[in-house]
Amino acid sequence: MTRTPGKPIDPDAHGIIDYAFAAFLFLVPRMLGLNPIARLVSYALGSTIGAVNALSAPKGVYPVLPFRTHGKLEEPLIPALILLPWLTGQLHRRGTRAYFVMIFGMAAVNFFLTDYDHDRRPARHRFQRPAPAREMIGADI
Repeated sequence: MTRTPGKPIDPDAHGIIDYAFAAFLFLVPRMLGLNPIARLVSYALGSTIGAVNALSAPKGVYPVLPFRTHGKLEEPLIPALILLPWLTGQLHRRGTRAYFVMIFGMAAVNFFLTDYDHDRRPARHRFQRPAPAREMIGADI
């Protein structure tokens, strides 16, 4: 697969990461002993991430959204990972603040390292040889 320099995460890897991230948002808050409101915020964020991923190509259960649209939907979701806990007053608690800052960082890294334009470029096999010069210019040599 061709990747944009500096964008090492392709759509397949991103889909797997998002499913793991949604599961993380459901499992870890209780293990950390976060309060019920913080857990509810985490579950809401995990549900949103899971739903967007389930509806997005290529790893979606019902892929009706192109991967590029998936990226556009994640743009407001990244700031929501900090804004929602702040608006609900959960960032005042030290352990809860560390948890939400950590998930914000994880999501931001995933977002910024993902190649959302992957499906817009022509596919090319990595072992494909370049066309001979005469085919490239359309003249007989």
